[in-house]
Amino acid sequence: MTTATSWEIDPYLELLRESDIETYLQYLKDLVLDINSARFLISYELTPTDILQDVAKKHEKLRYGVLQHQNCPRELIQWAINEGSEETFRALISTPLQISGQDIAAIWSKSEIAQKVALTARQDCPTDILMDTWNLDFSQDSLFENNREDAFKNIASHPNIPKKLIVEFMKYPLETIIDGNLTLGQLLLQNPSLTDETKALLVLRGVEKKSQETQGDPTGHLYWWPSNYAYEARSKYQSLREFFSEAGHPESILDTRESLSSSEYSPKTALQYWLSDNKSRIYKCLWPDLTKNPKVNFFYKLSSWDGAYAYVGVAGDLDLNDDDFKNKVHEIEKWIISSNTLSFEDVVGEISDRGFVDLLESDPHEEIIVAAAIVENTSGGLFTITEKGKKYIQEAGNDWFEDEVTYLADVTSDPSQKIWSELGSDRQRVILSVIRGNLIEKENENFNFAEYLGALIALNPSNTSEVLDELRSLPSELIKKALNV
Repeated sequence: MTTATSWEIDPYLELLRESDIETYLQYLKDLVLDINSARFLISYELTPTDILQDVAKKHEKLRYGVLQHQNCPRELIQWAINEGSEETFRALISTPLQISGQDIAAIWSKSEIAQKVALTARQDCPTDILMDTWNLDFSQDSLFENNREDAFKNIASHPNIPKKLIVEFMKYPLETIIDGNLTLGQLLLQNPSLTDETKALLVLRGVEKKSQETQGDPTGHLYWWPSNYAYEARSKYQSLREFFSEAGHPESILDTRESLSSSEYSPKTALQYWLSDNKSRIYKCLWPDLTKNPKVNFFYKLSSWDGAYAYVGVAGDLDLNDDDFKNKVHEIEKWIISSNTLSFEDVVGEISDRGFVDLLESDPHEEIIVAAAIVENTSGGLFTITEKGKKYIQEAGNDWFEDEVTYLADVTSDPSQKIWSELGSDRQRVILSVIRGNLIEKENENFNFAEYLGALIALNPSNTSEVLDELRSLPSELIKKALNV
């Protein structure tokens, strides 16, 4: 039903529109009334203009979001230009609607330098504004705000680039990286306004063609599908929930209050929906049963780089730590409880991993220096540590290690989600069919996540013979390895 290139379209809402336009419009009008549900409308690509106009009238705070919608009412664009605040200008700069050159000039003249530069990213930005931006004073740039580099990137790739600036750009080192993975020369080479002769000259100077890589994140699109709100306001939209669930909405798979669809679910849609779920319900479903497996442990890591998160660890050679497995839950709630205490063995491990020299360079306190020195010397077998010494080292480690440190964690069932062993065989079959559907296509971007979910189920000690037979038949070596743990 949904492909990897169309996550911005809510297939269940569009099915409602095709089958019952009156109910569809009434649902959208209902969503306008509350500011929280109206956010779904401004985030959804296909919301009609008249509905967006109602949102802008009803909720002034959401006008900036409406301005950035492709179906934004023209009247709101003019209101924003006349209103002229910094916030409305920011929204106008990113609106997908075309703005006249005169209006762009008016916005540019009233904007700060960063907004002036941002305007040059618009495809309708006129040549004279590009030239004026080039001539701005960028002497106040810093490591944190490099407006000059942004201006170079925008202007070099802009179809309205002034001919004079093409000549100027050719004087700069063309191998300078300007846009992530693109050089100045590559940005110029992909500009459609450059003549064939100029492009040939760029190639002669060693510039190789390379396209800009744009990878859209489907998470934001799926989270804001308007059909999702029918499940949030359950008591109000029972008939719509029944319609969406029968159409195969993924929300109906994990929520035992909903009826399963009589048709087959879209494996790609369901898997991506679980990935996009900020409530981590697929993890709440599959993790708790694993506490009964003695080979499985849960860990909680504090990291200033990656943020705090919990993950599953398995004894033996079953490694689930590859980033593509998505073996992380960042939203730590009451169902994941960290011990927040390092054992003596944990402290020894932290000292060994970091090294005595690195610890000395981190401005340590006296206790951790002594503890590290003891650990270093015992590793050679010169002496053993008494229980009192172990307690000293453990306390020193717990006082010192606060970042990039891993604790054991406990996982319990969350009242909001039935765990795997309580789902019932019908829902278990649907989840396994979703996993199978994603494993069949190895080029699927979420193949590894499907393998990971299958491995979690394989590690579950409560599986029935039917589930085990299905797991054995899945085309995944990882899942087969998990079955043998």
